Amino acid sequence: MIRVLYNILLFLVAVPGLFYVLVRAAFQKRYRTGLAQRLGFVPGLPKRPPGVKRLLVHCASVGEVRTALPMIRRLEKVDGLELAVSAMTPSGNDLARGSLPERVPVLFFPAELPAAVRRFLRAVSPDAVAVMETELWPNFLWGAFRRGIPVCLINGRISDRTFRSYRILSGLFGPLLANLSLVSVQHRRHAERFRRIGGDGLRVEAVGNMKFDVEEPGENGSALADLLQALWPGHAWIWCAASTHEGEEEIVLRVFDALGARHPGLRLLLAPRHTERADEVYGLIERAGLSCLRRTRADSEPDGDAAVLLLDTVGELVQAFPLVKAVFMGGTLVPVGGHNVLEPAACGVPVLFGPHMENFREVRSLLLEAGGGVQVKGESELSAALERMISDEGYRKEISERAMAVVGENRGASARNAELLLDLMGLSRKA
Repeated sequence: MIRVLYNILLFLVAVPGLFYVLVRAAFQKRYRTGLAQRLGFVPGLPKRPPGVKRLLVHCASVGEVRTALPMIRRLEKVDGLELAVSAMTPSGNDLARGSLPERVPVLFFPAELPAAVRRFLRAVSPDAVAVMETELWPNFLWGAFRRGIPVCLINGRISDRTFRSYRILSGLFGPLLANLSLVSVQHRRHAERFRRIGGDGLRVEAVGNMKFDVEEPGENGSALADLLQALWPGHAWIWCAASTHEGEEEIVLRVFDALGARHPGLRLLLAPRHTERADEVYGLIERAGLSCLRRTRADSEPDGDAAVLLLDTVGELVQAFPLVKAVFMGGTLVPVGGHNVLEPAACGVPVLFGPHMENFREVRSLLLEAGGGVQVKGESELSAALERMISDEGYRKEISERAMAVVGENRGASARNAELLLDLMGLSRKA
C-alpha cells in the first residue's frame, strides 16, 4: 500500500515535471543531456567475463563524485571486479568521465519512475549497488531489492531535517532502510539515527568521513589556475568566497570593499553555489561599484584590473584553492547547513565559516578544537578575522597547518569502505 500511495503522489508530481523538462529540452541542450539514460535507455554494457562481478557506485553530483573517487580508484585495482558509476547531474557525470579510465562506464542515474528503474537495472545488471551519502530513492531501492541486488549506503549521514522527515515517513523509509545490506556512516551519531529508523537488525558501521580522503589538486594544470596566475600575479592576496547562497554575497562584497580600501592588493574569487544565479550575483557586484570579470568571459574579455572574478562555471572551484590565501565557505551565514570545508583545508588554506554548519557538525568540531578553522557569527566577525589573516601571515599559516593536520589524522574511511564492499561481494582481499 505504501508503494502504491508513493507512486500515485509521484505520478501527480512527475507528469507536469516531465512535460516541463521535455519542452525545455527542445530548446536547451542542458535539458537534453542524458535524457534517454534518465528514462532508463542505457547503451548495452560489455558482457562480463565469467567470475567477474559488477559494482554500481551512485553519486548525486560533483561533490559526491569527488568524495567517492579515492574509494573508486582502490576498487579499480581489484581482480574480478568491474565498476560502473552513475550521477544525477551533467556536471557530476562530466567529472566522473574526466577522472576515470574509459573502461569504467559513467551513466546518468534513472528518473524515479518504476519503468525507468527497471530498464536501467536490466541494462546495467549490477551484482551490488553502493549509493553515496543520502541518495535513497524508493523506486530504485524497490527495483534493486526485487532483483535481489544488495544495496549499500556509503558515507551516509542524516541531517536534523532529514531525520525528522524520515521519522514522520517511517512507514516508507523504515522498511527501505531495513532492507539495505549495509549502512556505512560518517559518525556514531548518524549510526544511531539510522538504527532508530531502520531497526536494530540493520547493519550499520561507523567508519569515518570519506571527505577527509579528498584528492588534493595541484597548483598547475587547470585553466582556472592559469587564469588566476595571469590575472592576479603572486603579489595579490586572493580571498575566495565559495559556494555562496542568496543573502551571503552582499555580506561578502561589503566586507571585501571595506578591506580593499585598507589593503589594495586584496582580490576576491566569488563562486556562487548555483551557477544559474550568476547574472544576479554579477548585478550585485556592479551595484557595489566593484570591477568584475566573469569566468565564462575571461578568454574573450580579459581584464587584469578586475578586483573580483565571478566563477560562473561548475566543477572548477577546487582547482583554485591552492592559489588563494583564505576561504569563506558559503551556506553557513544563512540556514543552509554548510558545504565541504575539507577541500580547502586539505590544500593548506584557512577556512572561515558561519554558524550554520549543521551538515558538517563533526568536521566543524574537529577544526575548531584543533584551531584549524574560524567560525564567525556575521559580517563584523568575518571582516575582523580576515583583517587579522591579511595583517598577520604567521597567524594565517598556523591555522593552515592545523587544518591540514586535522585532515591527515582523519584519513582512511575510503579504504575501509572499499573493504566493506569487497567483503559484501565475496571479494575479500586488499583493495
